[in-house]
Amino acid sequence: MAASLVKSFAGLCIQARNVVALTNGVYNLKKNVIFSSSMRQFSAIQIKSTEQKSLSKCRLHTSPMSMTTPELKEWREQRVIDRFYRLPWGAWIRTQGGRKKGLYKRRPRIRWKLQQHIFCNYHQNKLLDKLVTPKWKEPKYFVDSPYEPYSQRTNSFWHPNHRKFYP
Repeated sequence: MAASLVKSFAGLCIQARNVVALTNGVYNLKKNVIFSSSMRQFSAIQIKSTEQKSLSKCRLHTSPMSMTTPELKEWREQRVIDRFYRLPWGAWIRTQGGRKKGLYKRRPRIRWKLQQHIFCNYHQNKLLDKLVTPKWKEPKYFVDSPYEPYSQRTNSFWHPNHRKFYP
């Protein structure tokens, strides 16, 4: 049905005169604006200048992912859990991209560096927190966890790492 609607509206053009159009960051008056829809690009505006005889296209901001449903939330959540790990103090870490490719031709120092984890920044942490449910935000503790070195905040002024006092 959608394909038949697209075919029927493919030739539809509506012209509007004296419309303020934004092209290349400059406001231009008295342009002919042609709204058209085609098979490939559902939302495109063709701006036709009467002075220059040139056409330029600017896409409208239409997103099919405007709704969030529980199914989409679960789908995104599983992808986040597979790629990232949330530390007990709220930060997220991830691995280096391509860390298992071409190891035979890399130097030992580079191989060691690829095995290390990367901390996500503040904005990425906020985004990842929105993508998962509260169940995954709770701290999880495992015996002999490989993430134990990342669980202590040793580089923060507000969370100092005090040495234990042995008398």
